[in-house]
Amino acid sequence: MTNSDSSPVFDKGPLSTLRGKITAAILALLTFNAMGLAWTLWSARSAIEATSWGIAIIIFVMALGFGAVALKILHREASKGIAGINAVFQNIQ
Repeated sequence: MTNSDSSPVFDKGPLSTLRGKITAAILALLTFNAMGLAWTLWSARSAIEATSWGIAIIIFVMALGFGAVALKILHREASKGIAGINAVFQNIQ
């Protein structure tokens, strides 16, 4: 299956395929999630006791880890879907 984008910006590179666009969207969502969590921790820094910072950092690292696992799962599922769509178009041809 070829990409039907006519924009010259997407002619080459990682955003030239649907898989690349899905991966970029997932990475953007993960980045916004991490930024939101970091902002929440930063804005609550005066309310968090010193002993609780360790727990907050552990939760932050766990959230990043779960996000990375979610990225891998979503990427794998998107790849399967794209492969299925490609197979359908190959059968039509």
